[in-house]
Amino acid sequence: MSIKYTSDCNSCAECIGCGLNKRRKAVFCDKCRQEISDNVFIVNEKQLCDSCALETLESYNVEDLIDDTP
Repeated sequence: MSIKYTSDCNSCAECIGCGLNKRRKAVFCDKCRQEISDNVFIVNEKQLCDSCALETLESYNVEDLIDDTP
């Protein structure tokens, strides 16, 4: 599972008290390791972002499927 605690802190040389260092739970893609902000796709028991899920899933062009040419 790729749910972790993180923060948005930029590690400034001197903390200016902006509040970005607050810890929060976030979901990360099991393939690219980037934080997922919208939909999480479960593929082969892995949590994937939309672009990694599209790369992983097999897809076909509709025209190729309905083409009757022998």
